[in-house]
Amino acid sequence: MNKLGYLEVAKLGNFISEQLRKNGVQSHSNLIINVNKKDLHKIDEDFYYRMNKTDGEYIPADNEITAEFPNLSIHIKAEN
Repeated sequence: MNKLGYLEVAKLGNFISEQLRKNGVQSHSNLIINVNKKDLHKIDEDFYYRMNKTDGEYIPADNEITAEFPNLSIHIKAEN
C-alpha cells in the first residue's frame, strides 16, 4: 500500500533540497516518482485538500503532479 501523501512529499522534498544545498549543488534538480494511476489520484486529492482552503471544486490531475522546493522539483507521475 502506498502511503505517499502531502506530508511525506513535503518532508522528502525539504530533506533532499537541503542535502543538495549542503553538498554544493546549486542548479535546480528534478526527482521523478512513478506511481500507479489510483495512487496518483489519492496523492493529488491529498495535495488539493491540504493546500486549498477555499470551497473550489477538486479537479483530478491527469498523469502528473509537481511539488516545488527551493532547488528541487518532485514530479509524481502515473505509470502507463
